[in-house]
Amino acid sequence: MMLPSSSASCSCCSAGLYFYVGGLGGIIGSLSANRTIESARRREHVHSTAAVRADSLSSQPPASAGAGFSRPDILAAIDKKYSNDLTPIEIRVADLVPGLISRVSLERMGIAMADELATFKKIYNNKDDGMDRLIGDTQESYLRKIAAGALEDAVLTRTLTDFKDNERAVLRLTEILHALGEVSARERMEIFAPIVWNEGKCLVRSDVPGFRSGDRLEALRERLGKLLLGHFGETVASAERLQARLRAVLAQPGRVGEGDRAVLERYLFAGARWLAPDSSASSLAPQGTNSRTVLRLGAFEDGGDLLYDLPQSLTTIGMPGSGKSQTQVARNLLHYRGGAVVVDLKGELFDMTGGWRHAEVGPVQCFAPDRPEISATFNPLDWVRGDPIYAWDDAERLADLLVVKTKEAKDPYWEQRGLSLVTTALSYTAIAAPPEQRNMSHVLNQLYAISEDEDRQKWAAALAETGVEQLRLEAKAFRDMPQNQREGVFENARTQLRVWISPAIKAISHTSSINTLGLRTGATLYLCVRDEDLERYATVLRPLIGLSMRDLMFGGPDREAPVVTFFIDEAPRLGRMDILESMIDIGRGYGLRVWLLAQNIGQFRERYKNADGMIGNCMVRCYMNPDEEDAQRLSRLLNEREGLLDGRRKALVEPWQLSGPEYADKIIAFIAKNHPARLTKVMPQDDLVCSGRIGWPLGQAEKDGVLLTILPTSRSQAGVQN
Repeated sequence: MMLPSSSASCSCCSAGLYFYVGGLGGIIGSLSANRTIESARRREHVHSTAAVRADSLSSQPPASAGAGFSRPDILAAIDKKYSNDLTPIEIRVADLVPGLISRVSLERMGIAMADELATFKKIYNNKDDGMDRLIGDTQESYLRKIAAGALEDAVLTRTLTDFKDNERAVLRLTEILHALGEVSARERMEIFAPIVWNEGKCLVRSDVPGFRSGDRLEALRERLGKLLLGHFGETVASAERLQARLRAVLAQPGRVGEGDRAVLERYLFAGARWLAPDSSASSLAPQGTNSRTVLRLGAFEDGGDLLYDLPQSLTTIGMPGSGKSQTQVARNLLHYRGGAVVVDLKGELFDMTGGWRHAEVGPVQCFAPDRPEISATFNPLDWVRGDPIYAWDDAERLADLLVVKTKEAKDPYWEQRGLSLVTTALSYTAIAAPPEQRNMSHVLNQLYAISEDEDRQKWAAALAETGVEQLRLEAKAFRDMPQNQREGVFENARTQLRVWISPAIKAISHTSSINTLGLRTGATLYLCVRDEDLERYATVLRPLIGLSMRDLMFGGPDREAPVVTFFIDEAPRLGRMDILESMIDIGRGYGLRVWLLAQNIGQFRERYKNADGMIGNCMVRCYMNPDEEDAQRLSRLLNEREGLLDGRRKALVEPWQLSGPEYADKIIAFIAKNHPARLTKVMPQDDLVCSGRIGWPLGQAEKDGVLLTILPTSRSQAGVQN
C-alpha cells in the first residue's frame, strides 16, 4: 500500500486510522452495527413522567369504544392533559412503522442519508489506494446500516405551550373521537404526526450511536422532514383529516348520543354552544322525574327530555300551528301531577287530559260558557267581602282584573274614571245588595239604570248612606261631574263589563263552585272558551286567573308550598294584567309558576310597556317556528361561536335556518344561567306514556276499579268565607 507523502495525506491517513480503530464506529463498530441498531430499537426510552406519548398503531378501537362519556374520568383525563401547557407530546417514528411508513421507505431514506454523510468515500472515491477505498466503503456501509435505525429510533417532541390554539383543539378532539371509538389508533397517529413534527420545528432525538452530533442530527431532521411530508402531508392536512371524521360522525343522526355530540361541539367551537343533556339535570330538575311538579320542555336528540322543576316562570313564543299548546301544555298535563290552571282554547285540552288528571292527579273543574252542562260556576262578587272595612280594597283589586286596560290609552282619564266607577259599583253591591243580588248582573243593572239626573242623585245618596268614606267621595265626584263627561265614563264602564249580562255568562256566574284552594293538592281548573271569543270573554277569564292567584297567596310567602302552574295560552290577548307581571317577579316565593304562551313578541309589546323586560325575567323562554324578524333577533341572541380548527366566527344558528324546514320541529329554549337548548317537539300521541292517557272519558274515570265522577266543589265547601 502506498502512503501519502504530503501533510494532507498524513492527515487523511490519521483520520483513516482513527476511523479504522473505532472512531465514530469504524470497522470494529461496523461489526456490531446490527446488534447496536436492534438494541436501540428495543431500548425502553426513559422520559419525563409528564411526557405523553402517542399510542402505537392498532387496528382495533380502544376498549372504551361505544361507551361514550358515561365515565367522566375519560374526558377529565383528556382535559387535564391539554390544560397543562408544560405537557410534552411525543411521537416515536418506530410507532409509525410499518403501519403508516413502510420499512422499504425507511431503508431508502436511510441509504440516501448515509450516502450524503459518507465523507470518506467522497474524498477517496477517485484514489487508487486500496486502503483509502476500504475506509470509504466501510464508512458508507456502516452509515447505511445505522441510518435507517436512526430514523426509526427518532423521537419528536413538542410542548403544549408551543402549540397554536387550533392545533391544540385538533389534538384534543382527536383524543375525544378516539375515546368514542370513532377514530382508530392509525387515524389518530396520522393526525398527530404532522402537528408534532411542525415542519421540523420540534425537538428531535435519536439514541442510535453516531447520530448525536449536531451535523448528523441536522441531516436526520432533513430526512425525517421528507419522510413525514411524503407520507402525511403538511400540518394543515391534520385538521382536514379530523374535519372529515367529524363530518362523518355528526352527519349521521344517532351515530353518537346527544351528550357526546354536545361534548364534541364544546371542543369544536369556542363561544356560543348548545346545552348538553347531562349538564342541566341537577340544576333544573334536582329530583328528576320523581317530582310531581316537573315539566318537560322538549326532547334532546337522544330522546331524553329537558326537565324543568324550578318555581320561576316560563314563556313560549310560536306562530299559529307551531304546536306549542300540544307539545308543551297538553303533554305536560298528561305527565305533571301538580295543581294547574289552564287557559284552554276550544276545550281540546280538557277533552284530552281532564279524564286522566281527575283519575290520577286530583279534582278537575271546567269553566266553559259554551258547555253549561259541565261548567263550574264563578261569581267574582264572592271575592269581595261585605264588611265595609275590606269591601273597597277587595273591589278595587277585582275592578283591576275586570277592566281590560290598554298599553297607552289616548286619554288615561277616561280609563281611570271608568275603573273608579266599576270599583264603586262593586263595593256598593257587596255592602248593600241582598245575597241574591250580589252578582255581576246587578252591578251592570246599576250602571245602565243611572242615566237621568234623578237617578244619579238617588244613587249618590245611596252610596253616602253606606257610611263608607270612599263611596261618599265617589258619589260626590259623580254628582258634580258634567253630564257629557259623566255619560262617557258610564259608557266606558258598561262597555268593559257588557259580556257579564250575556245569557251564557249569566247562567254560570250567580254562584261560585270554583275551588281555588284545591289547586295546592293537585286540582285542575280548565278555562275553556272558543278562540274567537277570547277577547270578548277576557273580562271573565282575567278575574278567574287573578283571583285564583290571590287566594293562593293569601297566607303569605311560602317556598315550601306545593307548586301550582298557570298555563296561559294567548296571554297577551287577555290584555295587560299587572298581576301577571308581578307573578313573574314574586310568584316563586308563593309556589306559583306562570307559563305564558303567545304567537309573537309583538303581541306582548302591544299590551305591556316593559314587554321585553317581562319576558326576560322568565327563567325559561322557548321559541318555535319564528318569523323572519324574530329569527333575526334569535340568531343574535344565540350569539356566535369561533371554530377552534379554522379560527372563523359564525352564528350558532343562522336566521334562515331558524325560520326554515331544518328547525320546523325544533324548540329553542333560553334558560337563565345555562346555554340555550335545541330541543325536538314531542306530540302527546308520540309520547308512549301520554298516548295511553289521552281522552279518558269526561265526567268519569276509573281508578282502582272505582268509578269516579267529576263534580264541581263549591267555594263554601272549600272553606272560603266572603
